[in-house]
Amino acid sequence: MIVFGNCCQSDFKEPNEKTNNFSESELTAQFEELYKPSNKFDHLNHIRKKSKVSYVDDREIKPKYFVDYVVENLLEKKEHKKYITDRQLLRKLNNEICWDNYVLIRDTLLNGARIEVEIKAKEFNSYGRELGYEDKFNFLAEIDGKYPYGAVYSKVPNRELESLKISINGKRIKTLIDKYNNLYEPEFCNFGGYRRIIEGYEDGENIYIYIFGGNAAGSYFAKLVFDKTEGYVTSIISEYGALSMYGSFGEHFIGY
Repeated sequence: MIVFGNCCQSDFKEPNEKTNNFSESELTAQFEELYKPSNKFDHLNHIRKKSKVSYVDDREIKPKYFVDYVVENLLEKKEHKKYITDRQLLRKLNNEICWDNYVLIRDTLLNGARIEVEIKAKEFNSYGRELGYEDKFNFLAEIDGKYPYGAVYSKVPNRELESLKISINGKRIKTLIDKYNNLYEPEFCNFGGYRRIIEGYEDGENIYIYIFGGNAAGSYFAKLVFDKTEGYVTSIISEYGALSMYGSFGEHFIGY
């Protein structure tokens, strides 16, 4: 069990306790110094400049940058490339509690609103579920009609997402877990190397949740995108094949 306090809080200063709001000048100064929101900064080109070019048999991979592979292959809509960011340039939200099957992220947003993100996982129960297997190698091909990220090389997954709730100033936004409940074996607290605990970031009017999951050749990296008002927007998920091809297993990994 891991419980986080202020150790995981960013350098952003809390709002004045009496007013519970940032002064305009204070907000602007801190914002410009620490954060680069995607609507005011070209994250795509920034990531390209920081990325390594990978080779297979001494030949440069096409596209040569992982982020361009993501744009070409992993987006639900072309316009979703605006959600690709270097999270190191965004404001990380405070992980307050992290247990094996429970994460609580609680913080104050740049506009002074309070946000709470609660994520739960549970043991996978196959009763009443439809599991389909690939004929030749007997890989797990689908669960309830969806591709099983993190569980392809297992007969039955061990863990699955149970719930993901986001509240801003006490008001719930739509998180639509059915859109991404096929992320199996999510890593809640384990970290080291390229892996991290579940993290949340603020980017203008968006909230991003990052999840690593799976094991070995079944590993994946997922980004869930939520609008602060409208709720769930999309997910961007990359599996072991692309992650490995672009040398993403290391502390240098930027992601998207």
